[in-house]
Amino acid sequence: MSGSWRELALKYYEKAKVLKRELFIDFEHGAYNKAISGAYFMVEALANAIFALKKQKTRGFSGRANLIRELFGVKMYKNFLKLHELREKADHRERIFTKQDAKEAVDISLKMFEVLETVFHQLMTRRIK
Repeated sequence: MSGSWRELALKYYEKAKVLKRELFIDFEHGAYNKAISGAYFMVEALANAIFALKKQKTRGFSGRANLIRELFGVKMYKNFLKLHELREKADHRERIFTKQDAKEAVDISLKMFEVLETVFHQLMTRRIK
């Protein structure tokens, strides 16, 4: 594997971990709209890490979503769509989200993160051997 793809993947993975830490800070401090947005971007960053390892270029949300469906199935795809929908509302609409709303987004994102992180580590291990 080309070093630049691997380096890009590691940068995205590091970003995903930072966003995960920030997500908990936002949630704990009652910044629920930010937590919802962070939940989406955390998953997106980790998905981008996997796409880099697979040398898959994506353009925009639709390309990313379609690649998630192709690589991880319909359930992950639907969860990604749900997170995106919540993020769009949190960032661009008049709605102010509650703790329960944010908890739903956080729960979805953490389940997705667990799956994606496992795949990321598997791919990294295969590349090292």
